[in-house]
Amino acid sequence: MHAEILAIGSEVISGQLLDTNTQWLSRHLEELGIRVLYHSSVGDESGPLTEAFRHAIDRADLIISTGGLGPTADDLTREALAQAVGQPLVLNEQALGQIREMFARRKREMPPQNQRQALFPAGSRVVHNPHGTAPGIELDVPRPAAAPARVIALPGVPAEMREMWHDSVAASLRQFGAGQRIIRHKQIKCFGVGESHLEALLPEGFFQQQSPRVGINVSQTTIILRIAAEGADEQECYAVMEPVIATIHRCLGSLVFGEDDEELQHAVVRLLRQRQKTVAVAEWGTAGLITQWLGDVPAAAGCFLGGVTVPNETALKNVLAVPSEPLGSHEDQAATAPSELVQAMAAGCRERFGADYALAVGPFPGFDPAAAQPKPVCFALAGPTAVKVKQIPFAGHPATLKVFCAKYALNLLRLTLMEPS
Repeated sequence: MHAEILAIGSEVISGQLLDTNTQWLSRHLEELGIRVLYHSSVGDESGPLTEAFRHAIDRADLIISTGGLGPTADDLTREALAQAVGQPLVLNEQALGQIREMFARRKREMPPQNQRQALFPAGSRVVHNPHGTAPGIELDVPRPAAAPARVIALPGVPAEMREMWHDSVAASLRQFGAGQRIIRHKQIKCFGVGESHLEALLPEGFFQQQSPRVGINVSQTTIILRIAAEGADEQECYAVMEPVIATIHRCLGSLVFGEDDEELQHAVVRLLRQRQKTVAVAEWGTAGLITQWLGDVPAAAGCFLGGVTVPNETALKNVLAVPSEPLGSHEDQAATAPSELVQAMAAGCRERFGADYALAVGPFPGFDPAAAQPKPVCFALAGPTAVKVKQIPFAGHPATLKVFCAKYALNLLRLTLMEPS
């Protein structure tokens, strides 16, 4: 069974309102084994809205719309749906009774225009709205070359829409044939190469397979492989995924750091605990981001000893007791040859906190997107036996440069912790 979700409202397509309903419905439909193939948005205009319903009915087995069921003149879902299916609007006494009851409970007189909310396309059924004045509409629409499509129109108010889903819509869809098979998802998270490089490491046609389906995207410089499988139950879904997950690990090796909600900081904390090691952090360019991430991991207590942010040379001397030799006479000079600087930062941080490892991020040079040879950012990891120094060009999209550098530093620690002892 395939579905389309139709978000209705000029405030949605104009960007004035974020459409969270579609995301929520997509997740809950897939939990019932209903694959969502289309997301559509349309404004409060009768012609385009009618056409949107017609197109959706032609190409999807289930159409769920949100919005446009209020009492005002620009709430056109009822009229557009009736026109799309070729049925007149008729007064539904059950719906009218529910609306009147709602106003009575609130000890308010029902305005005459609210009667519009009880107009339903002929042949449709009422979807009860426990705490709102806009009943939903459920309608089965015959199609000449396919099984009937089901249309369910729900209010746009998220709280009302979700309550109606749990109250009756999900059960109605199970009666319609949903829930016999389910869809489950898994995310495999990677860091260390670009998206195209990672894709080239996987077998040809890897992202074209249909069972399970595999997609790839980048979020905040983490590459995410998304796996979706269909089955009679969760056990079958995850069994279908297992060969694909094994292929990912075999081909990508240490580029893979976690699954689902895990981030690099979770992987680092897990390894620290396994090896009974501790770490501290000294940050210049990343301005405390790594410290924040590690501090937010509940399991980090005992293995993350703390972090310091050093925004200038004075702080380096006062907080980490870095001698003046690596600093040069000006911060810009330190940025031009940063390896000695970060080595001193890492060594000073390790000594101050008494940690097994200390991770240091040097200053960020000035960002020049047109530079043929961008200046470097330097990282250091001081351990029990040596200090590793790495540097990368300070290049990329400015919105993610700080995040990328913080993740690069964490990944340096992760890979070191994975080395044989």
